[in-house]
Amino acid sequence: MNDSIIKKLKELKISDIIFIIFIIVSISGIYANHLEKNEELGKDINGKEKAHNIRLILLVVGLLIYLYFLQSKVRNKNDAVSDFVNNLDILASILFVIAGVIFIYVEYKGEDDAIILE
Repeated sequence: MNDSIIKKLKELKISDIIFIIFIIVSISGIYANHLEKNEELGKDINGKEKAHNIRLILLVVGLLIYLYFLQSKVRNKNDAVSDFVNNLDILASILFVIAGVIFIYVEYKGEDDAIILE
């Protein structure tokens, strides 16, 4: 096999791992909502705090995935596609990273009642 096929297979393997992480993140988000519901129902006095910490971790994981996608887009800049489309793709990845940083900041500094991702 040539190097480009090996490189593509490696990227696909990483994508598989990212999808597994996505499934875990989704289940964790559902669990965080469950914890918060339990506090509202009076079953768990620390439910919102636990949910807040889980969401903060999930946002950091999301940011790391966004950073990987940005690095991948910059590294694999495709000459076959126009420069305009390549630049839009990279710009979109940069905006996702910026949004991830903002979400983490808001979740970290936000009020208990203003938890995002609900």
